[in-house]
Amino acid sequence: MRVDGYQMIYALLGPGECIAASSLIDNHPLPQTAEALDDVQLQVIGMGAFTKLREDYREFDNALLHLFARRLRTLSIHIGTARLADLSSQIVLRLLELAKRDSRGRLIATVTHTELAMFVSVSRQSIHRVLKTLTTEGLIALHYGSIELLHLEGLKAKAEFL
Repeated sequence: MRVDGYQMIYALLGPGECIAASSLIDNHPLPQTAEALDDVQLQVIGMGAFTKLREDYREFDNALLHLFARRLRTLSIHIGTARLADLSSQIVLRLLELAKRDSRGRLIATVTHTELAMFVSVSRQSIHRVLKTLTTEGLIALHYGSIELLHLEGLKAKAEFL
């Protein structure tokens, strides 16, 4: 968040996700904060336990490498799309990244227009215009607090980076 209150969302994390591991590795403070949108249970691991897990379990270190590789890949895509893709492509890529199958098999991105605006650093009104176009084209359906992806191939065709 900037001093004027303007902020950016880097990621929406779900169950089983790991946050703040980088601080345990390099002993530097986090450049971001985390906010729970629902009830959560956290498991906090201190530096001693973290070091012991890394020393005693090779698979723990491998999991950390996979985590950081995935986050670096995500960050690279975000930077590339922010610099090179048009707004529609940026929004579609974020929706594809956030989407998960629900219990009925629908592909749902649980994100508000405001959150999506903070993801791509544009106004909520700009998000609304693009989402309205995607809805008119039959690619998505808007629901309260979520967006249903109706036509995956059509959305991928909209995204310049896929």
